[in-house]
Amino acid sequence: MLNAFLDSTQLIPRIQGQISLIAEYWVVSENFKTVKGSFRINLDKDLNKVSISQVSIPH
Repeated sequence: MLNAFLDSTQLIPRIQGQISLIAEYWVVSENFKTVKGSFRINLDKDLNKVSISQVSIPH
């Protein structure tokens, strides 16, 4: 898991080849309903193969 609050680029992993990741987020507020979402991120050295799409993952 990659901590989103990194302050050094040396800690960010270098991606080599193809990789598929799932990114999940929650937005929590005292005044509104909690919102959550999930995205599949496909990374590749070939920029034409990079994509992001919303996915449904049971919680």
